[in-house]
Amino acid sequence: MDKGQTSLKKYSSIALAALAVQVILSVIFYKERVFFADASFVLFNVINKAKVFVLNDRWGSFITELPPYLFIKLHLPIKQVIFAYALSFNSFVMIIAAAIAYLHKQYKLVILLALYSFLFASDSFFFLADTHVGIAWMFLFFSVTLYLRDKQFHILVISIPFAILLYLAVTTHFIIIIPTVFLWVYLIADNNNWPFSRNNTIFLSLLFIAIIASKFLLVNPVSYDSDHLKGVKNISLKSIPEAFGKPELIAFYYRCLNNYWWSVIVFILSAVYLVRSKKYILLSWFLASVTGYFILIGITYGDPNSNILLCHVELEWISLGIIVSVPFVFQCLPNINFRLGIGILVLVFVTRTIYICNSMAIVKKREQEKSSILNQMKKKGIHKLALLEMSYTQSKYLITWAIPYESLLKSAMNKDKPLYTFCFINRDHKVEVEILKTQNGFWNSYGVDITKDLNTEYFNVDTVQKNYTIMEESDFYN
Repeated sequence: MDKGQTSLKKYSSIALAALAVQVILSVIFYKERVFFADASFVLFNVINKAKVFVLNDRWGSFITELPPYLFIKLHLPIKQVIFAYALSFNSFVMIIAAAIAYLHKQYKLVILLALYSFLFASDSFFFLADTHVGIAWMFLFFSVTLYLRDKQFHILVISIPFAILLYLAVTTHFIIIIPTVFLWVYLIADNNNWPFSRNNTIFLSLLFIAIIASKFLLVNPVSYDSDHLKGVKNISLKSIPEAFGKPELIAFYYRCLNNYWWSVIVFILSAVYLVRSKKYILLSWFLASVTGYFILIGITYGDPNSNILLCHVELEWISLGIIVSVPFVFQCLPNINFRLGIGILVLVFVTRTIYICNSMAIVKKREQEKSSILNQMKKKGIHKLALLEMSYTQSKYLITWAIPYESLLKSAMNKDKPLYTFCFINRDHKVEVEILKTQNGFWNSYGVDITKDLNTEYFNVDTVQKNYTIMEESDFYN
C-alpha cells in the first residue's frame, strides 16, 4: 500500500468513527426521531399491516423497514420494534461505509459519505428520511462498480449489480440523482480515478442514463415527487437568474455563515486544489454543478412555505455536501500535510456534531409537550382526544399531521391499555370535526381506521369511548 493510500485509510477511519457517533446519537434520541412526522406514519403502517411499507415507489427504503418488520414477525414488544426502526437508518449508512472501507478499500468514498452526513446536518438529523438511505445505496453503487472492475470482472457481470444498486439509489429519492450524475461525470473526467475503457464507459453510461430516465418516466403523476418536479419541467431562462434571489436561497446564504460555514471552507479548498492541480475541466464541472444545484433548489423549494421547516428543507440541501467535498477528498486530502488533513476532518466532525446536538432542544421540547398531553388524558380518563388548533399550535409542535400516529405509538410503548391517542383539528374543517364526533375508530390524519382493521397485538384502541372528545387546549388543562 503506497503512502497516499495509507493516509486515506487513516482518514477513512476518522470518517467511520464520526458515523459511529451518529449511530450512538440515534440510540440516545430514538424517541425524538421516531415519534416525529413521516417516521411514525411509516412505522405505524409497517406494524399495522405487518409488511414492508414502500411509500411513493421509493424502493430503496425497504432496507430500513426490514428490522421492525422482522421484529413484528417475531412478536417482539413494540418498544423493541420502535428502537429497531430508529437505529436502522444510521446503522445502514454505517454498515455500507464499513463495507466500502474494509471490503472494497474505497477509502475516498467512505470519507465522502461521512462528509455528506455532517456538513449540512443539524435539524434534519432528527427527521428520519429516505434521502440518507438512497445516498448510502448510491455510495455502494459506486464502490461495487469500481471494486468489480479492479477484480477484472467482465463488463456484463458488472452491469448486473450496477443496474440494481443504481435503481435502488435513484428511486429512493429524486434529489439523489444530482450527486449521482455529478460523481459519475467527475470520476470519468478524472483519469486517475476511472478504471474503465472507453467502450465500457460508453456502455455503462448508456445504462446509467436509461435507469435515471426510468425514474422520471415512472413517477406517479399525482405524488409528492410530481408536485416538486413542476418547477423543473417548466424551467425557463427567466426562472434561472430569479432562483438565486428566492427566499429559501437567501436563508441558505445566511445559514452558510452561522451554521454551514464548514461547507464554505471545504468548497474553497476544493476549488483552490482544482486550480493548483490545473484540472480545469473538473473545476468547470464542479462549479457548474454547484450552480445548478442552487438553481434547482431555488426553482423547487425557493418560495416560502409554512409547511417546509429547516428539518425538511435541509434534506434537500444535504446532498450538496457531496458535490462540494469531492475535489476536497480526491485532490486536496491526498496532497496536504497528513496532520493538517486529520485536523480538518476532526474539526469538521466535532463542530458539526455540536450543531446537531444544539438542534436537539426543539424536538426534545416537542416530545415533552406530547407526554404532557398524554399524562393529562390519563388524569381525565380520555383515550381519544382532538384538540382544536390554536394560532401557536404549528410553531409549538412543528409538524402536527402525524401526531395521531406519534401519540398512539408512544402510548403503546408506555404499555397503556387501552391506548391513548390525540390529534389537532382545525375548527373550520366541519366535515373532519363531524367524523371525529360520530365515527368509531382511530383517526389517522385522513380519516378513521375502524378498530377491527388495526393490528390488535400492538394497537389495543379503546372501544368503550367510541368517539373523540373535542376540546380547546385551555379547557383540557383545567
